[in-house]
Amino acid sequence: MDLQHIYTNHAQLRIISVGNFGKQAIKEITSTQHFASKPGVSFHHLSNKGEPELDRLKQFLSGADMAIYLTDQVNELQDIEYHHPKLHSIIISSQIIDRQEENKIPSGFDAINTNNPKLNLPHQPIFSSLDFAFFYWALRSVIDPVSETSLIGFDYADIKSVLKGQVLFAMSYSSDTDRANIACDSAIKQLEENGANFTTPKMTHGLMVITTVDLDLNEFNTVGNKFHDTFPAEAELKIAISTNDNIPDRLVISIMAMSDSQFS
Repeated sequence: MDLQHIYTNHAQLRIISVGNFGKQAIKEITSTQHFASKPGVSFHHLSNKGEPELDRLKQFLSGADMAIYLTDQVNELQDIEYHHPKLHSIIISSQIIDRQEENKIPSGFDAINTNNPKLNLPHQPIFSSLDFAFFYWALRSVIDPVSETSLIGFDYADIKSVLKGQVLFAMSYSSDTDRANIACDSAIKQLEENGANFTTPKMTHGLMVITTVDLDLNEFNTVGNKFHDTFPAEAELKIAISTNDNIPDRLVISIMAMSDSQFS
């Protein structure tokens, strides 16, 4: 695969925080260098569900391709569907749920990504809460592939095709000489420890995002092969590469495993 083939993405992404917890999360996330100025990405805080505030939400979402809601309680988003345009909408929540039980996605949303007991998040940037670090990296795993220059032809249509249903999120990183194997193996292990069962056909979709300033073809083949070998043969899988990192030699891998119901 030619890693020098450049594609430019132009998706319009809208990030909405809910409640006081979400408000503080957005404040800290937008203070980072990565999100200080990102073309096509806008942030909004939904302070309550009163009509004036919901009208402002509708206006904010006008013309958007995707809406991403940040919350610490999924039930805060009940009935939101009646107040926002029909567009691809996902939830990222710091709430930890039981992966072995069927958890319905609130009506009007396409996917829900909730927190996990075991996550190996990079130490930088530093946040006042680990939940905010989860929000930051989960957001980057969705936003970076569709808001930056892509090296392998990944665009908004790709992420829309796989980002659906229950989402199990894992992340790992390494600066070791064997960083590709180490980071990928660790991320896959986290998925399994947090409830992923790759022998079930319910594991329908997968997204891997590789973030590094200096990926070579051998590393890409290593993580790509491991990714495809892990998921069921019939699963729809996508891989994206982001070069937007400020740590030399570090390779960060995030994997989102999507299920149509539960993970058991």
